[in-house]
Amino acid sequence: MSKKIFVTCALPYINADPHLGHVFEFVQGDCFVRFNKIIGNEVYFTAGTDENSLKNIIASHEHNIGIKEWIDQKTASFLKLKDDFNISFDDFIRTTEERHRLGAQKLWSNINKNDIVKKNYEGLYCIGCETFYTESELVNGLCPEHKKAPEKITEENYFFVLKNYKEFLIEKIENQEWIIKPETRKNEMLSFLKGDILDISVTRSKKRSEGLGIEIPEDKDQVLWVWIDALSNYINVLNYGKDDNSLFEKWWNNSDERWHFLGKGILRFHAVFWPAFLKSAGLKLPTHLFCHGYITVNGEKMSKSLGNFTDPKELLKKYPLDSIRYYLMKDIPSGDDGDFSEVNLISRHNNELCASYGNLISRTLALGEKYGKAINLKSNDLKADIDTIVKNYIDNFSKVKINDVVSNAFELVARINKYISDEKPWSLIESDPENFERIISSSTVAILYAATLLWPIMPSSSQKIFESIGIKINKIDDIKNVLNQNITFKKPENLFNRI
Repeated sequence: MSKKIFVTCALPYINADPHLGHVFEFVQGDCFVRFNKIIGNEVYFTAGTDENSLKNIIASHEHNIGIKEWIDQKTASFLKLKDDFNISFDDFIRTTEERHRLGAQKLWSNINKNDIVKKNYEGLYCIGCETFYTESELVNGLCPEHKKAPEKITEENYFFVLKNYKEFLIEKIENQEWIIKPETRKNEMLSFLKGDILDISVTRSKKRSEGLGIEIPEDKDQVLWVWIDALSNYINVLNYGKDDNSLFEKWWNNSDERWHFLGKGILRFHAVFWPAFLKSAGLKLPTHLFCHGYITVNGEKMSKSLGNFTDPKELLKKYPLDSIRYYLMKDIPSGDDGDFSEVNLISRHNNELCASYGNLISRTLALGEKYGKAINLKSNDLKADIDTIVKNYIDNFSKVKINDVVSNAFELVARINKYISDEKPWSLIESDPENFERIISSSTVAILYAATLLWPIMPSSSQKIFESIGIKINKIDDIKNVLNQNITFKKPENLFNRI
């Protein structure tokens, strides 16, 4: 039975242009969304940009550009990733939009006021993380994430009493009602919750934010802290604060699963703060969180602030899009850190996409074209292999083990290649046409499965294969409907050219 699934990617800060880490998260989320579509689920997929941040204000000052002009420029560069990297977002929200403001203020108004206190506070604030740190959380006096000393801030803010939800969250996580993946991140959040829980600042002064941000209705001198403002995008993108909230009803209140994809640097905000805010406001919680690691360079996090990031635009000038998507999903561990290497990207492209996969498609379809007659797809000698691989593939994708998913698909590619090498159909075109048709039919059916399994990773390449065979595939089960169809083969263009 099909499910309704809501999937989000985190909203990046826009204090600089996007780097490969942003692309990695968007592609990872996109692959998960496309997987759910090919197994028959209905999915709604969103992302956006976090614009009400002190980081953005500082960046606009450094570049001597007005804040509105700055955020408009940078948002455009992030939105462009949708087309550049073939990301299937259904919606993209900016936190300066009116629908976001309405939703954020509604969430604030619905939060139980017994959970809110106003008090003076002095603490160490990292602008990069947009959060306060205690001395014990710093590493040699520096923010563990950005390697910079936080600044001491003293001001009067509103605070959320997080300890009110400590036991509730521990129970939800331990009972797998709030599923955090991978297991290491789940354990990390349980450890945090079982320690001393401090109140968290949920507003900041309008003066310090230079007027940027969303006012709280009862205090015009305060704006929402970015980590309640930005997090509310996940329901605001569904028109939570508007009169017509049918999207919110369908995709939040009545969806089967609600997934967040995000990086480990913002895990606590999503895994602990966000569900606590929702519970306080009387709203449903998300059901799943998947936390990926960082793309690293020589073991160091790739980031804008550290200046070691790879420009996605430059990468696209050098390599095919599907090769980049394939490499990222194959080489960077789904839930852990992974080093980026152009040498490895080229190796994957040449040895796996060109020599193994592309060559398989080319020689199979070329043999079909050379035969010159329609071939009925009635034979499926590899059915047992296909059934096992598809089962493992679905199991791994459901667990967001995307590296293993790619291996599953290429296990099938290797099996087809061996089958063709063993059966030698090129020697049978004239001498034994019946067996030739059996081999080409079996190979073609298996190729349709391989292309469908790889469609979430490399959608453009899979689409070219479907078009070359003359078959339209939207779901894995569609392949059963093409069995016994007559196929007239045409020579395909090269899917991948050697670098």
